[in-house]
Amino acid sequence: MVEDIAERRRYKRAYFSNRDRISTTLKLSILDEDVLSADIKDLGEYGVGLTIVKDQGEIIKPGLKLTIQKIEGSEQLGFITGLEMEVRWLVKNDQLQHIGFGCEFINIPRGIREKIGKFVKEWIV
Repeated sequence: MVEDIAERRRYKRAYFSNRDRISTTLKLSILDEDVLSADIKDLGEYGVGLTIVKDQGEIIKPGLKLTIQKIEGSEQLGFITGLEMEVRWLVKNDQLQHIGFGCEFINIPRGIREKIGKFVKEWIV
């Protein structure tokens, strides 16, 4: 299934497994505190896919703006800290303990987009 999604995507993404354990702390635009911890599941030049524990994810809705405050599990990805993004889609399933959601980067500097592209190419190889 991941291969099907990857083939339909316009831009390549790096996919991370649970063994990779890459996580982020997210700041919500509507609050002043770092309030959410999420796992990064994929990353591309234009966005990121995340999962969050269901009971923390009640506030996650399309249109919500977030900022990446901290990255854990990959020093290589420290350069995405501070990026702003908007939730574009959300997947909830009563049978699962996590919520999946995808975010699109907002006002991402070209140099950072290029760094993400380079990271993705190196990760895929």
